[in-house]
Amino acid sequence: MSQQPPKIDEVRRKLQPWLTQHTRPAWKPLVQAREISLPGSKFCGTPMLARGERWPTCGVCKSNMPLFLQLNSHNLPREFGQPFSGLLQFFYCVSGECEAEAWEPFERNKLLRVVQPTEDADPLEIPDAFDDDYPCRSITGWEKMSDLPSTAEHEELGLKYDFDFKQHKMRLECQPLALVIDQLSMDIPEAIANVHHGDKLGGWPKWVQGVEYPECPKCSKRMRYLFQIDSEDNVPYMWGDVGIGHITQCPDHPDMLGFGWACS
Repeated sequence: MSQQPPKIDEVRRKLQPWLTQHTRPAWKPLVQAREISLPGSKFCGTPMLARGERWPTCGVCKSNMPLFLQLNSHNLPREFGQPFSGLLQFFYCVSGECEAEAWEPFERNKLLRVVQPTEDADPLEIPDAFDDDYPCRSITGWEKMSDLPSTAEHEELGLKYDFDFKQHKMRLECQPLALVIDQLSMDIPEAIANVHHGDKLGGWPKWVQGVEYPECPKCSKRMRYLFQIDSEDNVPYMWGDVGIGHITQCPDHPDMLGFGWACS
């Protein structure tokens, strides 16, 4: 009588030390569909700008760029830490001539920066199109989740899969645990990788095409992941064909921020 292949619960039990090591906290933003505070954390709406500063424009086509995200470091979960101090702001060009080229992290048709809130800031009037098409959703809190790396990162973290497509089976090898499991269902990797979709702070990125951490333009070090912006979650915008975007930051040069997206 042939031995039954291990089920997902058994695989997870055997992989528990690996799962524990690579579990990260992530936070889903809790929002209200209104503008609450100029320096507050928010999707879209009115950014806090310095006195006399004009609305940010695209470095390519010179069009006004809507605010997609503003994060106030004082509003972030304490457990997340403080990778920046002040307001992280992300503006993105939505004009037709820029959309096709804006997926790379450091293109000039976006603006990522950290600024300091000031008491004498001028609240600018939102351009009409942005007010209608990109309404503000203020972040009022954070819901903590547990996140695991997506399958695209498993091999780098010590999980290797060998697929037998004729038999519709696979072999799993966890090098750090010196563990090998044969005759597994081919859906096991996806069952292990419960990385969260949607907008989120921290955790692991949900990669669409593969691992795409950019390198810092200053030091070439791999950028760390800060925030995920999914298509049409809190920002009513689609990255290509239902893609996902990621804000990253250099661990040694916190002023170096990038945003890239990919779609299937």
